[in-house]
Amino acid sequence: MTNFHHLPSSIVAHIFTFSSSPLEILQLRITSRSFNSVLTGPESETIWQNALVLDFDFQLEDVKGGPNHLLQAPRINCQRKDGNRETSIFGYHFSDASGIFLAGSAFESWRHWCKARSIFYDKQEQDDAIIDILEDLHDDDIEVEHTMNGPYFLRAARLWCNLSEWCSSDDSGAFGDRLIRSFEPGVRHYEGRFANCRRNRPFHAYEAIFAFCDGQLTMTAEMASFKEVSTLGLFGGYNVYEHAQCTRLCSTADAVLSKPRDGHIVLGCNFLTRSYRVVTVNLRTYALNAMNGSMDEYPACREEIGKQDIGLLWMEEFVRRISKSEITPVRGNLGNGFQFEWMSLFPSQLSPATSVSCTKGIQVIASSVTAFEIGTVVYSLRIRLLEHGEEGYILPAERGFKTCQLQTRHWRITDTIQDDLDEVNGDGVVGRFPMLFEGGYRDDGMLPERIVSTGEEQKGSFIYQSCAGIKQGTFEGRIKFVPGSIECPSGAPFFVDVRPFSLSMEPVMIY
Repeated sequence: MTNFHHLPSSIVAHIFTFSSSPLEILQLRITSRSFNSVLTGPESETIWQNALVLDFDFQLEDVKGGPNHLLQAPRINCQRKDGNRETSIFGYHFSDASGIFLAGSAFESWRHWCKARSIFYDKQEQDDAIIDILEDLHDDDIEVEHTMNGPYFLRAARLWCNLSEWCSSDDSGAFGDRLIRSFEPGVRHYEGRFANCRRNRPFHAYEAIFAFCDGQLTMTAEMASFKEVSTLGLFGGYNVYEHAQCTRLCSTADAVLSKPRDGHIVLGCNFLTRSYRVVTVNLRTYALNAMNGSMDEYPACREEIGKQDIGLLWMEEFVRRISKSEITPVRGNLGNGFQFEWMSLFPSQLSPATSVSCTKGIQVIASSVTAFEIGTVVYSLRIRLLEHGEEGYILPAERGFKTCQLQTRHWRITDTIQDDLDEVNGDGVVGRFPMLFEGGYRDDGMLPERIVSTGEEQKGSFIYQSCAGIKQGTFEGRIKFVPGSIECPSGAPFFVDVRPFSLSMEPVMIY
């Protein structure tokens, strides 16, 4: 053993890692002081880093790039209950944003990953300790037929922690509080719908997602009606005319998951129409089941087609957009006077997919959403008079009015596929003639006698949404406003620009 100590650490690590299993290495540690000295000395860090690569699918470049990534592991608590709250399968509630901790060594990290694997795949809780180093793990807890993909589980933990932090921030407001209460505790491997797919590597990414959160509640005691829960979908929605779409995160026990179609994993289901959105595993595409029962498939992440972790990439990008306020909760009307707040899929002014213009203190935010279930592109214009302190604000004395009213519209819709230009002129928008004031608008209409009917005052932006009727192209235009009101103008009419924005049935990411 004396000469053995003088071997280069890389050779020692190679000998022990690739000639013995991690369990055999552990057994060597307790058989001899000499082996224990080697396996706890400077060489041991490399040995256990290699064990993390072999046992939990970490990459060699992670090892070479530094220990921090490999030292991260899911936080584990032996209790499945935290007071009155259900916790994740790893024993913590992800709303605490504490799902990841940094281990003190590669061995401690590997040991923790072994515990996580045991908790996720084994039906029985493990209490007995047969190896003091492993504390409450059995031999069988290490040598299992299942492979836990460590990077996937770390990414899923970060995803849910980031979403939790957003729900607790001022950006989410009351909507974030309601949203986080709708999330169900995560499920273990045998509790979900993946038991027959354990050797299909693409399913590992989905297991990681559902391990931390198994979908959203369909109803809670705090929710007053179906309409309230129907607008609480994590993946957001939109409404145009009589059509509304709001997509919740499905659970592994959801009815649409019980008979997966051609290997599809359903991530989201529309609360309002029961049409559902899925991300496939075998073809790695996004699919949408339209209301007529047909299944049309489109790439979920157009630039990531073919990757096994497509569903995880899709959710990570969605949470990134939420965290960056590119997608935000908005208030709207679902009909019959029902005011609701939901996650709007129309990008905010902070998104690069949005066009923003400002004329005489009137801001127009324009964007579009691909509506596959009705086979078109839906666009949105959010119009408001800026308030004091906001960028672009102009004092009433400088702009020449305290209120102004929308009178006519002129749209230029270019179809780049057909090389065609459609110009649309008309009075108002969808029969409405909003009169803007700082902080809100009066929702006026028009009577058959072409007399303006006074509407109710509303807070926030006036939102106009409609369908484009083309597959690929651009939208731009201008809106004519009258200072004061149409009935009592206080100055000459003026035009507000709508800057060009894209319309596409083939977006880079589908939501």
